[in-house]
Amino acid sequence: MSSIKNSLSGILRKTGLLYAADMGRFIFQKINNYNRNQQFKKQDPSFALPPDYFLYETFTLDYQEYMHQGKCNAEELIDLMRPLTDLSIPGKRILDWGCGPARVVRHLPWLFSHNHFIYGTDYNHEYINWCSKHLNGISFTANNLYPPLAFDDNYFDIIYSISILTHLSEKNHYEWINEIKRVLKPGGIFIVSTQGSAYKDKMLKNEITEFEKGNLVTRNYLKEGHRIFSAFQPEAFMKNVFKDFEIIDCQKGEEGRSIHGKQDTWIVRKIV
Repeated sequence: MSSIKNSLSGILRKTGLLYAADMGRFIFQKINNYNRNQQFKKQDPSFALPPDYFLYETFTLDYQEYMHQGKCNAEELIDLMRPLTDLSIPGKRILDWGCGPARVVRHLPWLFSHNHFIYGTDYNHEYINWCSKHLNGISFTANNLYPPLAFDDNYFDIIYSISILTHLSEKNHYEWINEIKRVLKPGGIFIVSTQGSAYKDKMLKNEITEFEKGNLVTRNYLKEGHRIFSAFQPEAFMKNVFKDFEIIDCQKGEEGRSIHGKQDTWIVRKIV
């Protein structure tokens, strides 16, 4: 069944119909989740919700899941941070690189027991405009699809990124990791999720062959950065990307240890 689905997806990409199919999926989710979403708005009217397509494009069009999973991911990230840096010392600078419509970062200011400086950045300026207008306690900044970020060298103690490299080209993997290294303090931590071996069931045979050679696999039929532009990262490739970092851990999605579904979670430290 998965091979048929993958083949159909490949046909849609090659014929240029994938975007239309994606919009159809968005409409289906909107209709299918309408009653559930309206019920959420009645139960929690003060909770600021991004536009529906923002949710669909970055997660799923389910208001309850946007709130619940965002909070769970934020708590999981804090659990990962604690052994690596002393969060009891106020004033840590923490960046959500590729924050989207703030599914995760919006929860951090009130989850920390000490005051830290929380930042969010994204190449989608519409996301950043919405976040800046509706969420307090976080500094939001727009960037472009390519580096640089608007921050000084050695600025952040911790940077995390959930499912962002998964939509970038090979060139942008290396350029952005170099940029992350620039803005991280010496000894700073970078936490990032990628699509590793657990995603083989979504790949075509030729993609699996490349993946098993240790090569990045990209599906670049639509604009880079879009949810349909997809990248699959084998372990050997990521180790090369992180050659100038200390690799602390890789929590494999296939083992159920990742903070983001089936994705691998890499935890690395900038070498002093």
